[in-house]
Amino acid sequence: MRLKTLILIPVGIGLLAYAAVKGVLYYQVKSELDRLASQVAPVARLTYDGIASSLRGGVAVNGVTLTPAGAPAGIRIERVDLRGDGPGFLLDLLGGFDPQRPPPRLRLAISRMGIPLGSDYLQGWSPGAATTPDLCSLGGLLGQTEIERLGFRQRLADAQLRYDHDRRAGELTLGLEFTLDGLAGLSLEMVLGNLPGNLLGPGVESPPTLRRFSLHYHMDPDYMRRAVDYCAGQAGLQPAAFVDGLFSRGADYFASNLGFIPGADLQAALHRLISRPGELLITAVPDSRFNPARLQQYTAAELVRLLGINLSVNDQPVTDLSFRLAQGDAALSPLFGDNAPQTAVVPGEGAAPSAAAPKKPRARYIATPLAQLPRYLGREARIFGADRVEPQQGIMMALRDQQLELEQRMHGGKMTLYIPLGKIRRAEVLRRE
Repeated sequence: MRLKTLILIPVGIGLLAYAAVKGVLYYQVKSELDRLASQVAPVARLTYDGIASSLRGGVAVNGVTLTPAGAPAGIRIERVDLRGDGPGFLLDLLGGFDPQRPPPRLRLAISRMGIPLGSDYLQGWSPGAATTPDLCSLGGLLGQTEIERLGFRQRLADAQLRYDHDRRAGELTLGLEFTLDGLAGLSLEMVLGNLPGNLLGPGVESPPTLRRFSLHYHMDPDYMRRAVDYCAGQAGLQPAAFVDGLFSRGADYFASNLGFIPGADLQAALHRLISRPGELLITAVPDSRFNPARLQQYTAAELVRLLGINLSVNDQPVTDLSFRLAQGDAALSPLFGDNAPQTAVVPGEGAAPSAAAPKKPRARYIATPLAQLPRYLGREARIFGADRVEPQQGIMMALRDQQLELEQRMHGGKMTLYIPLGKIRRAEVLRRE
């Protein structure tokens, strides 16, 4: 047998095996989609154009349309793409994931999802649905409701969900990126720790802990300017006077629009976001004493302090994050309803609610030793270098290879600086202490 033939035989076998995997995978995905279509048939019609897979370890469904019964149009998705790590991911899909050892990483991308607007569509999709806030209210402007009054005909969105499980470190990183064309963009990342290598199987002796959290929200300036100009014109006011009026209507107005009553600094931050649309950044690095099991028993001030929350609007930190509930209760239990679990207060986990007014949690930049910086990853910091006078400011994302990774936001994008620890003269972290 010639050498060429010897080479072609395993290649041919590999191609046949791949074709077989693609065929079985196509049949399996199609069967699941058809089953789902039959389940939703009484209330909606689900269709799709085709199914594809690749050797890189992904499977996609193209041209998905979900049309509610009686609605003139449906939700259209150009592509739904699920990806893992290489060809082995396709085999895992065929055999079903092992719940004790799921894939170390997954990506779900939803491309060009078009959601029609208009009352007829909304009534067809969800009859009797609760009314949405008026566009020209505080909640309507921030929530971007009734945008058809500004000429929008649909919400066009792209979204990506991802998770990465580091079995060795016992960490799970969850991420979400979401963009609404002409409206807003959101990027969220959450890191959970104290996870076993098998993630979902036996050996989970304690619940996972939230190690850090960050959320970037970008409000499209053109949308907000159009909305404010439109609403000001409807009210016969100048845009600045209209915005000022939104923040002069009292506690009941804030409670009905936001679900809580913000303090003075939070009100000023929201005013900035509407007057000069830009970016909102929230980061959290919880204190080790934070106990999710008694979340409903914390006061608002305790929750802000124990979660280590920082907030900035248009790169300007909000130092006072105090807020209160419309019910006036010291604890947050009204947010969780009557069925919220009741747990005993453990000494040292935070003071029990008392009649005394809590001290407002204020943030400031505090000099922090380099050895303590890992405790504050995810927070805003000012880094003073040995070779420069002005500090470099941004979010501390990681410490590795004797370098600090500092993320800076600028001109609608972001840039990561890699600062050697040996060149840091002083580090200041924005925190509440």
